Amino acid sequence: MLGRCTRTSSQAVRSGASKRPIVVRARIAAPPAPLHQPKAQVTVPGTSFAGAGWAEMVRQGEARGGRNRRAPLLAVLMLLAGCTRTEEARRDPFTATGELVALSGGGAGAKRACITCHGLQGQGDGEATPWLAGLPEGYMQKQMQDYASGLRENEVMGPIAKALSHPDRLAVSTYYARLPRQVERGGGAPSALTSSTAGLLYQQGDPGRGLASCASCHGARGEGVGAANPPIAGQPAGYIQTQLDLWKKAKRRNDPQGQMLRISQRLTDTEVSALGEYVEALGRPAAPPAQAQAASP
Repeated sequence: MLGRCTRTSSQAVRSGASKRPIVVRARIAAPPAPLHQPKAQVTVPGTSFAGAGWAEMVRQGEARGGRNRRAPLLAVLMLLAGCTRTEEARRDPFTATGELVALSGGGAGAKRACITCHGLQGQGDGEATPWLAGLPEGYMQKQMQDYASGLRENEVMGPIAKALSHPDRLAVSTYYARLPRQVERGGGAPSALTSSTAGLLYQQGDPGRGLASCASCHGARGEGVGAANPPIAGQPAGYIQTQLDLWKKAKRRNDPQGQMLRISQRLTDTEVSALGEYVEALGRPAAPPAQAQAASP
C-alpha cells in the first residue's frame, strides 16, 4: 500500500527554481503476521494412496522437532510401494497373464515368440525343445532369470530372456505353468527298457560310483519331486541328452547344490544317450490334482 506526502524543497527556493511540490512515495510496512497461523498440509508426492494416516504420521514427526527418525525411512518405503502399485495398475491384463508374451515374443520380438519352439500349448516342437505346459512355476521363473543373467547359457534363450522385462519373465512362466499337460506320448517305459542299463541307472542309480538314482529327485515315473526337481518324463531324448552333456562339460551350472553337475560327470556318453531315450519313453506325466484344477477354465 502506497501513501503520498508533499513538501517544499528549501534548496529549490534558494536557487530561485519553481516552487512546484515534490511528491515523495513512502512504503508502509506490511502488517505483522498473526500469532496463530493454520498448519500447512503436508503433501508427499507419490504417497496419496496412503491416505490421511501417512500425512498425520509426517505431521507428528515434524511436531516433535524431527525426533521421529523413522519417518524418512518409512517415506522411502512408501514411495517405493507407490511406484510398484502404480506400475502394476498400468500393466494391461492381457500382458500381465503372460499369454501375449508367449504369442508375440514381447520385448524379444515376434521372431522369438515362445510358441515358435514350444508350441501353442507348451507341448514342445522338435527333439531339442522341451515341453513346458504344467512345469513348476518357480522352476521356470528361475530358469528365465538364469538365462537373463547368463548363469544358464543358451544361444537362443539367453537373448530372449534378456530382452524381456522381469515382470514379463515372471508372467510368461506363470502362463506356461498353468497350461494343462498333454499326456500323449509313451505312457511308461517298456519292461525291456526298465531292466536295461538306463532303466537301472534311473531307478536305482549306481552306489559304487556315487550315482544317486534319477528317481530319487524326479520320481519313479519322472513326475518330478518338489518345485526344484521338475518332471522330466516324456521330454525329448535329444533335449535330455543335450542337458546332461552340458552338465558333464560344466557348461550348465545352475542346478541346486551342483547335484546334476556331479552326477553327469560320472556318466559315460553311452549312458547319457540311453538315459535320454529312457526318459522320453516314460511319456508325459499327468498334472497333480491341484495343478490340474488350477489349469482348468
